Amino acid sequence: MAEKPLNGGKVNYYLCYVNFPRRSNQEAYQAECEDIITNLDMNWDEGCEFKAIWRTAAARQGTKKAGHTALYDAQKRVHYALSALINYEIKAGIPEQERFSNRVFSGAWKNED
Repeated sequence: MAEKPLNGGKVNYYLCYVNFPRRSNQEAYQAECEDIITNLDMNWDEGCEFKAIWRTAAARQGTKKAGHTALYDAQKRVHYALSALINYEIKAGIPEQERFSNRVFSGAWKNED
């Protein structure tokens, strides 16, 4: 079967059926990735990381985005995590030379005790 083209439309790999919710008084339901992002008021970076994690997990369950690879989404997660980190460091007023994000980019964090 040919994979569906990438077109930005509604797709099943962003749906998750929760048959046995953790709360005993809750009925089974269908979760949708965008609904969770919106209702948790995630920012751009958080939403992109969440979608990358969702796609990788969905692919393990057999619902795969055309062209998806776990490596690509892992790289996207790191990219958006660093973007978020930089934004939070700037908002916190951390001087550039003291930012953890600079140590990540330089690889210096690997040598810290």
